[in-house]
Amino acid sequence: VVLLKSIGYADIDEFGTALFSKWGIGNKENDHGLLFLLVEDQRQMIFRTGYGLEGVLPDIILSRIIRNDISPSMKAGNYDEAIISGITRIRDYLLDPNAAQEILVQEQTMQQQEFMAFFKNLFRIYLIFAALIFIYFLFRYSSKLKMWKTRPDKYNGLIDMRTGVI
Repeated sequence: VVLLKSIGYADIDEFGTALFSKWGIGNKENDHGLLFLLVEDQRQMIFRTGYGLEGVLPDIILSRIIRNDISPSMKAGNYDEAIISGITRIRDYLLDPNAAQEILVQEQTMQQQEFMAFFKNLFRIYLIFAALIFIYFLFRYSSKLKMWKTRPDKYNGLIDMRTGVI
């Protein structure tokens, strides 16, 4: 929760996003960060969520929390009550068993994606290694291939005997 008297003429959305990124809010692995920014002189507030919380706390839910739980207290000038009621409402959403299940599913999905990315990279390394081995053998045995092309009579005779052409 960040409450500022002023951010000058800066846009609150851009400022909030920059602050969220600069502070590195949330765990880097699961990205469950949440920033609640209030700017007093602009009389505006925003939430910034990490990707891990977007499914549980989408923008529509957060705007409802601002409109129904925070704004009435803010209009009355009671910032403490506004912040507490907003955070309490968010806590209620996060403690909902369905929300907890969604967070777990998102974490499992992220782990599966990381696992698949690891094997994709491993497969790419394997392909590069196989290509290098192929190129090595191609150059290593290219002299034998040249010899086969320079002595076709021996091999053509074998081919002719198989086909019956003399």
